Amino acid sequence: MEKFNNIKKFKLDEIIGLSGYSLLFTSIASRDSSYAPYLSYTSCSLIVLYALLNLNEHMKFKKYVPKIKDEYNDIIKKYNKLNKIFNFNNPVEAYAMYTYMLYNGYLSCNKKFNYSTKDVCDISDIMGCNIFLGRGVCRHISSFFNDTLKDAYFDSDILSVSFPEGKLKINKTKFDPVLDKKCANFVLKYKNIDSKNSSFMSDLLCKCRNKDESLEYTYDLSYPLVHPNHVINEVYKDDEIYLLDPTNLSFYFLDMDNLQSVFNDDYRLVVYHSLGKTLDDFKDKAVNYYNPNKKFLDITYKRTHETCDRNKDIFEKFYNDNKDEYHDIAKKLTRVI
Repeated sequence: MEKFNNIKKFKLDEIIGLSGYSLLFTSIASRDSSYAPYLSYTSCSLIVLYALLNLNEHMKFKKYVPKIKDEYNDIIKKYNKLNKIFNFNNPVEAYAMYTYMLYNGYLSCNKKFNYSTKDVCDISDIMGCNIFLGRGVCRHISSFFNDTLKDAYFDSDILSVSFPEGKLKINKTKFDPVLDKKCANFVLKYKNIDSKNSSFMSDLLCKCRNKDESLEYTYDLSYPLVHPNHVINEVYKDDEIYLLDPTNLSFYFLDMDNLQSVFNDDYRLVVYHSLGKTLDDFKDKAVNYYNPNKKFLDITYKRTHETCDRNKDIFEKFYNDNKDEYHDIAKKLTRVI
């Protein structure tokens, strides 16, 4: 699971720029005229340095990114030839082959893949190319998969969701004001998202508030965040919607009674929006589709992985044929970072 870090991590050029502008405003507001010229000179020097650094970044971006895009799209085309070799035509087969290749290192320059944000480079339209570095997180993993799906003419998109965070264990033998507050907050915030858990928690809250009632009960409660912290893939095929999570190797199903919620046996996620679209756009489209059969998903995924296992030589050849291009993209990415 990926958790987005909302704290801005400033680069050196941004620190220089902020310092320059701060000193400039300080010199303008300064009442001490003896310091003002020095502050103005220093601030202007920092601002010029900031501009030069940004120009350098722009030149590197202009030089390397178009080449990365061309190589990235070339690999996507070659990747999709594998689906044709095996005659993988449905989203589950495509998903199973992708996860097989990703986690066995067939898409990484070092033939390994780790969940990490170390030295990743988020470039619009080709965010998925980070996996060639041998590392990435959900936005890179789902982006590459989405790009392969679109190239294969699947109706697909990236879906932003809130993954559950933390668990609340209840074991009450007397009135607990902290537990009371947590239960109350859950009921108030999430009753429209998860009506089943909300109803249960409302009853539990009444018992918690009964000072005379001993409640020896443990309940694992997952709290969704109030903003998206994870992305998955949505794929539409015939009259079914496939909700695929290549980061956590999971399937999800749309809650037809509440289109802002997707779930499986372990988790319930809150839906926020598809990439570049609103939540209402997602709802208006998803309401016309059905969930696929769970047994079909499990059987097809397992069968496809077994097919991949029996044909490792094909994936080994694919890796050997493309590893130089992986390295070349990885090298260019490190220059853009």
